[in-house]
Order: sequence, then C-alpha cells, then structure tokens
Amino acid sequence: MKHRILSVIPARAGSKRLPHKNIKPFNGLPLIQWTIKEAINSDYISEVFVSTNCKLTAELSTSMGAKVPYLRSEYLSSDEAKSVDVVIDVLNYYESLGEFFDFVMLLLQLTLALTQTLLR
Repeated sequence: MKHRILSVIPARAGSKRLPHKNIKPFNGLPLIQWTIKEAINSDYISEVFVSTNCKLTAELSTSMGAKVPYLRSEYLSSDEAKSVDVVIDVLNYYESLGEFFDFVMLLLQLTLALTQTLLR
C-alpha cells in the first residue's frame, strides 16, 4: 500500500529583505518553481500544496500543477506566524474535504539542494 504524502510549500509574499522573493528569478526560473518542480517529480509525494498570500505566486504555482485553492490569511502571512500553523491550516482545509494524508512534508525553497537529493 502506497502512503499518501502531502507536500506543503509556504510562500509568503511579505519578505522584509527581498519582497516577492518567491517569484524572483533564480538561475533562470522563479525561485518557487524549483521547489514545485522537484516536489511534483518526486516518486514519494502524492500532492503538492502551496500556501501563499500572493495572487502571482498562486497563479504560477497552479500553472505548474500545485494546489492553491485559497490565499493564506493575513495572520498566517504575518511575521508572527509559524510554519506549523501554516501546515495545520492546510490540513484543516483537507479535513473539511474529507481528505487525509499519511505524512506531511514541509518544503522550504531555500532547502533546494536537499530536496533534489532526497525526493527522488
């Protein structure tokens, strides 16, 4: 039996040092595109969910095959919000649909070097 694994990619638009960093080019592609691509190509991940408060990031993410059914709340987009709160928000969304996963993997874009090695 294959496990259902959900990948959650947090992509807040409110970076203080580099606004909209998720859609800024990195080596020819938007930063978030690298992470989504690796998650979608993974042999283990069943579904890729991007949690964002940015319409541009949401559009780019969905065009690549990630799920972005809603924009993240103002609180979850604040400096005070924790990654675990974002994951709980996403899990609550899936629970409301009657969908459940065996495992959840939080993927941060700055861990790209690790994701390329570990996700295949």
